[in-house]
Amino acid sequence: MIRHLLIVAVAATTLVVAMPTARAVKLFDQNDNVLAIDSGAASFSPLAESSGNVVDQTISPGPTGSTKYLNFGKEQTGFIVTPAFGASTVQSLQLRAANDAPARDPLTYELYGTNDAISSGNNSLGDQESWSLISSGATGLDTDPGRHALGAIEDIVNAASYASYKMIFPTLRDTADSNANSMQIADVQLFTDLAGAGSTVLASGDPTLAVTHDAVKSLSSYPDGENPTLALDGDVNNKYLNRGGEDSGLILSRADNKPTVIESLTFTTGGDAPGRDPLSWDLYGTNDPITSLDNSRGLDENWTLVDSGVSGLEEDPGRNMTVGAQPVDGIEAYGAYRLVFTSLRGSPGERLMQVGDILIEGRIVPEPSSFVLLGVGALAALTFSRRR
Repeated sequence: MIRHLLIVAVAATTLVVAMPTARAVKLFDQNDNVLAIDSGAASFSPLAESSGNVVDQTISPGPTGSTKYLNFGKEQTGFIVTPAFGASTVQSLQLRAANDAPARDPLTYELYGTNDAISSGNNSLGDQESWSLISSGATGLDTDPGRHALGAIEDIVNAASYASYKMIFPTLRDTADSNANSMQIADVQLFTDLAGAGSTVLASGDPTLAVTHDAVKSLSSYPDGENPTLALDGDVNNKYLNRGGEDSGLILSRADNKPTVIESLTFTTGGDAPGRDPLSWDLYGTNDPITSLDNSRGLDENWTLVDSGVSGLEEDPGRNMTVGAQPVDGIEAYGAYRLVFTSLRGSPGERLMQVGDILIEGRIVPEPSSFVLLGVGALAALTFSRRR
């Protein structure tokens, strides 16, 4: 009897395996669970106001405005610098206020040093090296010195020599002010002796990186009429826009909680501003319950990289235009996905990401036909056993 049961079960399984692969279907729409995210660190600067300006020791306006370093990550942002001066023992520092918006002035600092080679990336957490805290305290801008004015020189108790420095600004003058949408500073200078004496350490052209120490904050946000569900509604005349720019995207799961295998992505451009078009993507999957919040970094779950690819928008097809499907090498089924846009047409420097529509196709798992066949096999086996 057992032999006959095994034969029936194997036959049923063979039928399932031999079935043609189910035709890809649309997996997600505007009625499913969708979150806006920005998986990158909360650090972003306009090209004309990048971290290199913080060491140029000039306030002369360039062709695009006054030279300053501005970071939309606000508190806990800063910079890494490797001075051409070489290793130094810093014993005092001085900051210069930027050209406008006093509310953005940093009021406190943390200064770190390292002798490691710098491997952290721009707009990262700046944590790929071993850093030692040298000093922390007031920036000397406690009382507003005026725009473009130097703050008080702050002395540091330090006897250690370092080749690279990281300065973080934990607090700003007035974060409640509507103008405090960023942190900004015109210049920073480090000195090898107390009271600004000795040699100046920082100079124009020193390699710098914008960084943040806030691993939780996200730059993701969107206008009410351009929310992430609009990327899945099939209407090419609206769009999803995210102010996080590069590394923004979305988390999505089906309303019926069924796991899926994504096999292709088809993108439609937004209605304006070609620089906002996503050019490349990373797709991650998880079977964890989603605990990440809307407009978070979307990293609260354990994510597995499914595939990486391009959007098909490398050559601008025009506005509200759909390009060909991009294949996804999806094998495993997941209950939720995180789609991150890793580059934009206008990168670097483009702060906004937008997409008119994303058609996501693949398979819903388990396929109903498989269950039917397995059920038939089980029923046949049970019937056979009863007859015996």
